[in-house]
Amino acid sequence: MNYKEIGVLFVYGDKYDKDFPMFGLTFISDLIKDGIEAQLYAHEMARQEEVLNYFVPETNTTKEKIYQLFANILWELSFFGIKQEKLDHFLKDLDKRTQESESEIDEIYNNSRKIEDINKLSEIKNSANAGIASNEDLIRDFMQKVRENYKSAELSKEIRIIQNEEIKE
Repeated sequence: MNYKEIGVLFVYGDKYDKDFPMFGLTFISDLIKDGIEAQLYAHEMARQEEVLNYFVPETNTTKEKIYQLFANILWELSFFGIKQEKLDHFLKDLDKRTQESESEIDEIYNNSRKIEDINKLSEIKNSANAGIASNEDLIRDFMQKVRENYKSAELSKEIRIIQNEEIKE
């Protein structure tokens, strides 16, 4: 295992309540990169054998609260069963949901691009009707690019409507 991938479990004090310890997990790679601004992570999804390899620094706060730190680790690692028997199922489900979310985000982004293009077509049509841009080649070129880039039914319908309006004029 690369030492940069090893976690560091530690205790730090809450700035508002010194008696209430906070427990942190970060990784050596994050500490090297970001120093005291390193990202903190939850450790309930870590495998027990991984946690056994984590470092626990000998800071005063960690020494004072070492039993609370160990209790917190045991508590967090038991979220998916004492032997973590439900962890694999949870991680697979989490991965599936993440992929679904990413594809939904991609779909939303692609649909917003299509809407932008429809709006651009409408702007060109309106400006052509107002006499601002009467360059028919510009309109045809733009519509051809839209046809090439997006084959959606909505755009095709919008393009046909604009073409029919051009023919009538």
